Amino acid sequence: MAGGRQRQLRRKARRGPPIHKLSDDVVLEIFLGLPSLGTLVRAAFTCRPWRRAVASSPAFRRRFRALHPSPLLGLFFEAPGPAQIPNVPAFAPTRPRDRDLAAAVRGGDFFLTSLQDGPSEIPCWDVIDCSRGYVLLLNWDDEILVVMNPLTRRRENAFDHSPHDVFDGSFGPTWKNHPWVEVPAPVRSDDDNRWVQNAVGDQMHLLVSLDTVTMKFSVIELPQCLRNSSFDVGETKQGATCIVYSDQLNIGVLMHIRDDDGGERWLLDRLVPLGSELARVLRCGLDDDRVLNNLVDNPDELFVLAVQDGYVYLATSLMHHDPRSPCWFLSLCLETMKLERLFRRTFDNIVHPYIMEWPPCLVGNYGKFALEDAL
Repeated sequence: MAGGRQRQLRRKARRGPPIHKLSDDVVLEIFLGLPSLGTLVRAAFTCRPWRRAVASSPAFRRRFRALHPSPLLGLFFEAPGPAQIPNVPAFAPTRPRDRDLAAAVRGGDFFLTSLQDGPSEIPCWDVIDCSRGYVLLLNWDDEILVVMNPLTRRRENAFDHSPHDVFDGSFGPTWKNHPWVEVPAPVRSDDDNRWVQNAVGDQMHLLVSLDTVTMKFSVIELPQCLRNSSFDVGETKQGATCIVYSDQLNIGVLMHIRDDDGGERWLLDRLVPLGSELARVLRCGLDDDRVLNNLVDNPDELFVLAVQDGYVYLATSLMHHDPRSPCWFLSLCLETMKLERLFRRTFDNIVHPYIMEWPPCLVGNYGKFALEDAL
């Protein structure tokens, strides 16, 4: 009897404490090994102590972000135009292998069904921007600006006034003075006498930027290499401002720097040829020559669609070339310059990447959880 009891005690000692008895430090170390933000969210919501451990530890969140950047869930494609009714942006998921990210897309409202308030209404929406997990949408007919989080299915009106007070439907952008910023005199292009906000091509070659720290506008001339290229202004993984542009099958990166005398300029950081990398990525996993001929194009140019959080989103053809012919969509990591194939699709309008962000309830203790911790 005594020997049997000792064996039971030894087995219990080897098993260790049950999982719900683990300390927060041990739980967070285990969470660091999870494959993605989607998996972390599901794990953290298993019980309140685990949610609180994640929400109350900024150090853990910094470490997790460094190991697992916020993932791309898909691309929003703006509606093709007023000729089609209903006119709602389309969402193309990246179909990740991560089952938790796929579950996040399935559980969200990426078809924007919550924007249809009534069965008799005809929805006509445009995507203005995607940022930090939110989508800014505009309905010109009903004069509504809406901010929506597709993952949480929450929406709210962004402004109390009409979109016509914020945007102008004419060909060129208008300039409006707001009481909280000093806007310089509008910049007029010497070539076509239009107002210039930001620029592509020979006739519009100036870039207007707003420093959100000083709330001051500045105007600089774009480098010559951008005059006939597709490009976008974004940020690196470290948050530094950059411009990424295409030159046939080469991708260039310009970094924004300040000289000792306070002047600003764009400096070429790198120009990387992607021809061989593109051929490898497009043919990856395709063994049948007939499939290769049908699915793999031989593009002679890449086009920059967007730059966000250290990633560049590219297409192998532009929408105005032939919107009926599908092209490849790809992502490029600016840190490693590694190319990844996303999907193949037709498109004839602007594209907005949608990046999954941390749910607010996992960033800081507040509300009911904060009250419980205060007791």
